[in-house]
Amino acid sequence: HYHDAGVECSLTDVDECARGLDNCNSNSQCINTDGSFLCRCNHGYTGYGAYCYDINECVLPINNCHSNASCTNIGGSFFCTCDSGYTGNGTFCKEIDECSLSLDDCHPNSNCTNIDGSFLCTCDSRFEGNETLCEEKSIAVRLIGPSSSNGTGRVEVFYNGEWGTICDDYNWNINDARVVCRQVLGLPYAVRALRRHQVPDGTGKIWLANVRCTGNEQSLINCSHNGWGNHKYCGHYNDAGVQCSSGVSVRLRGPSSSNGTGRVEVLYNGRWGTICHYSWDIYDARVVCRQLGYPYAARALKGYQVPDGAGQIWLNSVRCTGNEENLISCSHSGWGNAYCRHYQDAGVECSATDVDECARGLDNCGSNSQCINTDGSFLCRCNHGYTGNGVYCYDINECSLSIHNCHSNTSCTNIGGSFFCTCESGYTGNGTFCQELDECSLSLDDCHPNSNCTNIDGSFLCICDEKFAGNETLCQEKSIAVRLRGPSSSNGTGRAEVFYNGRWGTICHDYWDINDATVVCRQLGYPYTIRALRGNQVPDGAGQIWLDNVRCTGNEESLINCSHNGWGYHNCRHYQDAGVECSS
Repeated sequence: HYHDAGVECSLTDVDECARGLDNCNSNSQCINTDGSFLCRCNHGYTGYGAYCYDINECVLPINNCHSNASCTNIGGSFFCTCDSGYTGNGTFCKEIDECSLSLDDCHPNSNCTNIDGSFLCTCDSRFEGNETLCEEKSIAVRLIGPSSSNGTGRVEVFYNGEWGTICDDYNWNINDARVVCRQVLGLPYAVRALRRHQVPDGTGKIWLANVRCTGNEQSLINCSHNGWGNHKYCGHYNDAGVQCSSGVSVRLRGPSSSNGTGRVEVLYNGRWGTICHYSWDIYDARVVCRQLGYPYAARALKGYQVPDGAGQIWLNSVRCTGNEENLISCSHSGWGNAYCRHYQDAGVECSATDVDECARGLDNCGSNSQCINTDGSFLCRCNHGYTGNGVYCYDINECSLSIHNCHSNTSCTNIGGSFFCTCESGYTGNGTFCQELDECSLSLDDCHPNSNCTNIDGSFLCICDEKFAGNETLCQEKSIAVRLRGPSSSNGTGRAEVFYNGRWGTICHDYWDINDATVVCRQLGYPYTIRALRGNQVPDGAGQIWLDNVRCTGNEESLINCSHNGWGYHNCRHYQDAGVECSS
């Protein structure tokens, strides 16, 4: 009997807030009312009291952050932070003048200009560079060594009143050499970038290290480097040099060489030698033919297509763009660095008239492009629905780029080189035109018999008849009868029963709480609810169990407005019947 239950009844209103009988959220305030209570969300939160969610003032936006500030949301509030280049408390931000406050990092050879939220560094007229480095627009360069007059030697630069060398640093390459050759001797071509013991050692200053040129610069000063005098682990045995040239001579060998067809040979270091056919193509052939005085190249010949040469193999992996004036301007693996045999010699077939590369299958156009012959060359043009350089063409996704003609009520599907349009559910047509379906008149709706179908744009609505309530597939009577059963039912305490489909039945006590009991008491005419009764607190019923998992907010006018598992769906027995204790 130490498990016996009891009750505390009252003739006056119960303060659920003070007694902790409310279900208000931690982010809400409980307010007692006559016969019940309210949950009101705190400032900065929204919801219906039992569940309160943070309001993101930054996203909505309902903040007072300055236009030059960023907003950061926090639980129940937010804060503002001035953007970079501004100062203030976030609701007011003032622009910082970095120049006058010496907060800039401009180079000494530049001028600082304040702009909105930042600053600009502009190099003085005699200098060029970026905001942190302004250097003289040009520097003197010279070659030193026994062959310097012929364009070969150690490279030296004049800086700060003193000549000094350049460290090769394993980065010194043909692009760096091209800039030096152009600057020193005005020679258009660089044959080699010389490194380490390929040039005589210098003395004195080592001015530059880790030089990186693209090959297109007008002066060595325009190339990136570690900074003047900044070098590590460099000695003069690392001095860099160049070999410059006005170009190399080419010739053809073979029985048809007089007609512009044969094995290609180049003159280097006083010796003629062949070219290996690795990567040899029509672009390389164009440069050779142009050097030989032919306006057009018909084919790039490889291996067995030309007679084998003998002696020196000078070049390998030649890669020309086709626009070079001399073969020396094309990239390659280096002079004499050819791991080939003479059965792999390269050749050309030159022509005095234009060759149609498209008709002869000599183009490299991609499968999704069209070859167009031009004078001395050809163009690759991507097919409709594709984009790229012609050699490589990629599908254009017209759907994601919104460059289709699909109707507003369709979905767009991308396919290779094109797209198709499909009318959305509730519409019919070919995709470029879609007409709205009247599901109601065509009997395509699934509305309940106790409801009316109303056609809307792209769909339909089911509205329950006046005497019924529910959703589009189920319309039930707006209210159901409720009664109490048990020895104290006349006093407002007992087992709750509902009348549905012509039969009285009980309610299972799963999730049964004070909110559910409040609705039952209100339906029975009682202004107050003392308790929600469960299981052995009420006498067991018999027959039908109509409802389970009933969830009310407590504000409903009828139990039919509360959510539940559905009429007759339960996993309960009558010893789990639910009840209420009401009070007037």
